[in-house]
Amino acid sequence: MRKLLELIAFASLVSYQDAYRTVRNDIAKDWHAARILKKIEGINPDFYPTPVRGHDGNRWVNLNGGYLSRRQFSQLYDKCGAMLHIKNPFSKGKNSLAFHRQVPEYLRRIEQLLSEHYVRLAKTNELVHVTAPMDPESSIQVRVFVEL
Repeated sequence: MRKLLELIAFASLVSYQDAYRTVRNDIAKDWHAARILKKIEGINPDFYPTPVRGHDGNRWVNLNGGYLSRRQFSQLYDKCGAMLHIKNPFSKGKNSLAFHRQVPEYLRRIEQLLSEHYVRLAKTNELVHVTAPMDPESSIQVRVFVEL
């Protein structure tokens, strides 16, 4: 799940190569989601996917909830990082099974975020609209729109 979160964070950045080059050397040293997101937001404040249910001809129909929010993204990234390390059996703390029980809900929220969304590209009036059906038989579709 942590790699999936990193893919979400970097997806809009790599689609704009000039912006990526301005932070590539420094960002390669970052591992913490809050720092990564802050640097990406410095280049593209709209990097985070906006989940939608299509376009009604006039505007995007945004989802009102049920997807992985940006704040939840950071929290989940930190939780995944904590799971990568062996907990000292003599220390006090939360049981890792509690996290494992939350995984299906996090995956559902990630799927809701990514199944149809758009991302505004850095320093342009373009956005990328992605439909990514969770059915393995369906193909992902990517469209670039230019806002006038």
